[in-house]
Amino acid sequence: SLPGALVFLDNYPNPASKSTTIKYELTNSTDVEIRIFDQTGKLIAVFHEGHQNKGLHEINVDTEDFPAGVYSFQFSAPGFQLLLSARDARNR
Repeated sequence: SLPGALVFLDNYPNPASKSTTIKYELTNSTDVEIRIFDQTGKLIAVFHEGHQNKGLHEINVDTEDFPAGVYSFQFSAPGFQLLLSARDARNR
């Protein structure tokens, strides 16, 4: 398997109104980075960057200050990258 391979990734609630939780599991301890992009591909935030231990992880992302729309969460680890989308549920 890949170093730091992702076994599970989800975000809930989706669509989100005030926050969303990203949940994932790593098969090995590794460096990870989670980036958040808006629907135009503009980087909004680097939410986590650094070493994480093997196991389950949850990160809560406050979306209240983000403009309404669709967001992409990019999960990166050495030799591995995954992109997932989330929608903002607020009516603006």
